[in-house]
Amino acid sequence: ALQGYEIHAGVTVCADDTAPAAATLSLSPSEDKTEQWRDGCCSANGRVVGTYVHGLFSAPDACDRLVAALRPDLRLPDAASEPNRPLSSRDAEYDKLADHFRSALDLDRLWAIV
Repeated sequence: ALQGYEIHAGVTVCADDTAPAAATLSLSPSEDKTEQWRDGCCSANGRVVGTYVHGLFSAPDACDRLVAALRPDLRLPDAASEPNRPLSSRDAEYDKLADHFRSALDLDRLWAIV
């Protein structure tokens, strides 16, 4: 199952040789109803997918399944043969990026402009 959130306006029209990427089920508590619709597009060979769902790669399981599905075609080694590298938290990576910008920008000047 996909987990994430969707933010978009508009409609996706898939080309003749594509299919919807996913059937999406949504529960809207404010209206107390359930809707089902098709999201995004997927190429005929399944190698290219476009979706409006954000946050798909926040779940390590989703990333593992995606890499596992691509592993044979990309001739990647088995997961067991890859070195175990601890994954940094997303927040820690954002903090590093913020530190970089703080060191490179004159924030006092920017705040004065704003």
